[in-house]
Amino acid sequence: MFGKCNCLGLAAIVLAGLAGCDGTSGPAVEYVEGKVTLDGQPVEGAIVGFSPIGSGDTALGAVGTTDASGVYKMTTMPTGTVDAGAVAGDYNVTIQKLAPSTDTEVISEDDPRYEQGTISGNAAPKAAEVKHLVPQKYNSATTSGLKVTVKPGSNKGGEFDFDLKSE
Repeated sequence: MFGKCNCLGLAAIVLAGLAGCDGTSGPAVEYVEGKVTLDGQPVEGAIVGFSPIGSGDTALGAVGTTDASGVYKMTTMPTGTVDAGAVAGDYNVTIQKLAPSTDTEVISEDDPRYEQGTISGNAAPKAAEVKHLVPQKYNSATTSGLKVTVKPGSNKGGEFDFDLKSE
């Protein structure tokens, strides 16, 4: 449905590490909190993803969602229970916020999607399109340019705050 974005990739980051877990315990996670802004303004509802760098098949990613102030707290799911934080290590970071497109297109009566009386003014929403409310380059670990290192203990602010720039 979201074609060009990597929405499912964020879920895969977190779930990829589950295969190696024994179901009774997982790696220790460290508290991680940061803030996402776009051109200096807080971004609400953005998904922040941490993808491990060079940690092998047992590495776990983490994910968080920003609140109205742009603040996020990372979560890792190593054993099926939610643990606040991320495993210590190096990560590539992705940030995305998407919304359905509100653009419409005019369709003719011979279009299979046109049903007399069901579409007001021959306008129908464009199918399966989304708007990137955060520049698309931040959606991918290969293009975002964002990296962090989670250390033992509390990890807040500094390198965990991201002031994104409009394209």
